[in-house]
Amino acid sequence: MTSLRPLVVLATGVFLLAAASAALAAEAVEGQPLALSVSLHKTEVLVGEPLLLRLKLTNVSSEPAKCTCRNNESFAGLSFRFVISQADGKEVFAMTRHGSGAAALLPHLIPPMLPGEFRECEKMFVPALCVDSTDKTFQALPPGRYSLTATTIFASCSPSQPVSFTVMEPPAGELAASQLISSREAAGFIVGFSHTPPTQVQTLLSQHPDSVFAVYARSRVLLGSMKTYLATRHPHTLTPEEKQHIASLADASQDFVQKHPGFPLSDNIMLTRVRAMRLAGLLPDDRQSFVNAMAAFFKTFPAGDAREAALSDLGKKKLKLGPDGGIVDDPPRPAAAEEEKKYPQPQENRHRRSGADAQAPEVAQQTPPAILGGLEHVCNH
Repeated sequence: MTSLRPLVVLATGVFLLAAASAALAAEAVEGQPLALSVSLHKTEVLVGEPLLLRLKLTNVSSEPAKCTCRNNESFAGLSFRFVISQADGKEVFAMTRHGSGAAALLPHLIPPMLPGEFRECEKMFVPALCVDSTDKTFQALPPGRYSLTATTIFASCSPSQPVSFTVMEPPAGELAASQLISSREAAGFIVGFSHTPPTQVQTLLSQHPDSVFAVYARSRVLLGSMKTYLATRHPHTLTPEEKQHIASLADASQDFVQKHPGFPLSDNIMLTRVRAMRLAGLLPDDRQSFVNAMAAFFKTFPAGDAREAALSDLGKKKLKLGPDGGIVDDPPRPAAAEEEKKYPQPQENRHRRSGADAQAPEVAQQTPPAILGGLEHVCNH
């Protein structure tokens, strides 16, 4: 294998389903109450195919330990460093992801981890070698045998043990799709840096709709399109065309999950689908309809990685998951109720936007025709 320079990686946090490879056991290190372990969803990937990994942080001590993260897609508050090495030990990948958010600024908001307690998150990477620093040309990690190690920028946590994986040359039928997804623009979209599909992704879905890589692209199109609506629209600002588009995305999301059972982003897609349908008024705006939709989600994904986000949605409606798995009322504590009476929240602050006169940013909301064309075989539109 030719000599490889340390690479720049395109990455973002995502939710996954159960990892295919067994998680490495966390080992106690003296003076470090927390231990990090990592496992891979797939130990064999094609050139350009994302690496999907699960991080698990465990309190291996006999005392409660402080930790500035929860079970979520980003482990907000913690900074991680990921290193990939060749079989001969030469480092070819090095990337640091810095923690952010309220968890980093206000760590006292996060309860300590009890002995034996663990917290998990998942991340997705498209490793790419920087082969020309002047014009920032990228190429995917070439075929070979590699190992990945994760560490936290966190004094009281021991690093993970290395986990091995193999990058394989794509078959002839996947070669063109591999080259499209290996572009920096496509890789950034696939892992969530952007919600707008670049030209390479549109070409991938229109010309190679049945490729391995097209599955990743479709999942990001569905998630990105629905999340953009959620971030930029209020129910009163949606046009009839936008509501119809959300309806088509909702149908396509359900068809996608049914066609690809066990796909790592399935729980994210379906939770985002519920939220988008509520935004567009496709679900009746009553308590029981919301309970029914969320009950179906928890039944389908009882331990999915979107679970904590779904529980947060319940909490906003003063609901919680009962011990038998049903959804029950979660009335506020008396002290909290008194605080609400003393300091009521202004009605205009209860929503992301204040009403029908809210200015929605002029961003491209409609999925490009080439993308919808690529989804035709999973939805009847």
